[in-house]
Amino acid sequence: AVLDKDSNNSTLPSSADTSGPPSYKRLRPNSNVPRAKITTLRDLNVTSIVSADLPFVHFENAYVQQMFRYYNPEVASEIPWGRTAIRDRFDNFYRRREALAFYWSISPEITDTDVKAQRMQYYGHILNLAARAFLFGTDKEVLEAKSDFF
Repeated sequence: AVLDKDSNNSTLPSSADTSGPPSYKRLRPNSNVPRAKITTLRDLNVTSIVSADLPFVHFENAYVQQMFRYYNPEVASEIPWGRTAIRDRFDNFYRRREALAFYWSISPEITDTDVKAQRMQYYGHILNLAARAFLFGTDKEVLEAKSDFF
């Protein structure tokens, strides 16, 4: 992955890039990025995954990481890119009442009925991911080939 802070000179990694998996960083307490900004960004990431019905490995995509680095390298260095980090964030986000406060902050006109409907969408997304993992395993190529077949 490209770690150069100058986005204009950076190149996207090739498919033959063997630099290893993305780093799984925790939020650093001495970071210049405010904790509230990181928390909001993580919550938006979780919401974007669920609303678009994407797999949790979406943020391991080199192009998505490049996009975040281009926008703000400091913020990108704070994002835990791994699927388990996103899954854990999803679990923590949804178990707490924090999800309700987040919805009301981005859309004040949201009602309790809308929140319950969104909750059901989360459950459906998790069931979909669990069924795909059970049926197709963890190999992305097999998953894509099988989903194209059906």
